Amino acid sequence: MLERLAAWVLNTYLGEYVENLNTDQLSIGLLSGAVELENLPLRKDALKELDLPVEVKAGFIGKIRLQIPVTHLKTEPWVISIENLYLVAGPALRTKYDEKEEAPEQDRKQQQLDAIEAQWKRKMEASGPNEDTSWYAYSTNIFYNVLENLQLKIKDVHIRYEDSTILPGMNLAFGITIKSISAVSTDENYSPRQTGGEKATGGMKFKLVRLENFAIYWDADSAPVSDFDLTDLRDALMSEKCRTTENQIKNHDYMVEPVSAEARLKRNGSALPLRSRTTPRYVCDLTLQKIPLSLSEDQYRGITVLMKEFERNGKARHYRKWRPEAWTGDKESIRKWWQFAINSVLHGIKDRRRRRTPKFISERIGLNKQYTTVYTRFLEAKDIDPASLMV
Repeated sequence: MLERLAAWVLNTYLGEYVENLNTDQLSIGLLSGAVELENLPLRKDALKELDLPVEVKAGFIGKIRLQIPVTHLKTEPWVISIENLYLVAGPALRTKYDEKEEAPEQDRKQQQLDAIEAQWKRKMEASGPNEDTSWYAYSTNIFYNVLENLQLKIKDVHIRYEDSTILPGMNLAFGITIKSISAVSTDENYSPRQTGGEKATGGMKFKLVRLENFAIYWDADSAPVSDFDLTDLRDALMSEKCRTTENQIKNHDYMVEPVSAEARLKRNGSALPLRSRTTPRYVCDLTLQKIPLSLSEDQYRGITVLMKEFERNGKARHYRKWRPEAWTGDKESIRKWWQFAINSVLHGIKDRRRRRTPKFISERIGLNKQYTTVYTRFLEAKDIDPASLMV
């Protein structure tokens, strides 16, 4: 049970970001209440949630430590400590269509379905416990308390973006550095607490986030470091200086000098869409020092060009599935590119018209009725494969 909980925590918070995370051997060190992992490489798609045309070129986490309250799993905090989070990103030069790009939207829909199902299960449990739901309720209660008690502490963060393609003859680099950041679950008065199974009043969750020495720099001419080996990459990102393309050492050109802050977060924990326009999902009270902000002409020009490039890439992504591989100038290439232009314009028009036809509406109603019947049978049945219920 303990190994399963530890594996769930690590996979939930780190599995999407760390390459080859192996949680099969977590029994080592668990009796002492601690699990440590070192020098974990980051996945190339670790930044996919940003929905930007960027990918990880190099990066690793120096140390991850999971502190487990072995004797009080449900009431004392689980602590995830991360040290030396170093990441170098760059432009993702994609010209071919990849169906995996549609995965985030599908994941969002799946999360909504999971939230609706969880709400239905809570109603079933409230109507009267039975033998079939007792173990589910017990397991859910433990996982919920672990999640609510989870504390996150991160030290020494450097996230850097490098691009030598958008401005001819210039290697721009900008980055974010953080000395430390922590997030702790609290009560409604923002005092650290441990939960014993109780849920926040009205489904509201409270977090206290502290940030120390947060800074943003933009270097208009900086030598790339994404091809460095692990040791050299660590040394380069730990330094407060950078190396230019002419091999000169200089300080980073900060747009935001190091600043510390504290945030008090209040979140509506429901995964379902909010019904009231006057009730926000997130409320944040931010306290921070005076922000020393500066912006040079070169930095402003670089930011403007980069934002336009992101915007252009975002528009091109919607039409990538029809885009020819290359322009050759012959008649066949000309025909393909004209076909690409036509498909890009007509796709939205054809799709809107198709959805208004009686045939489409009838088929969609039939599928919804079939899904409702089959999924209801699955939820009410015992040990039945949902595929076997399909007709």
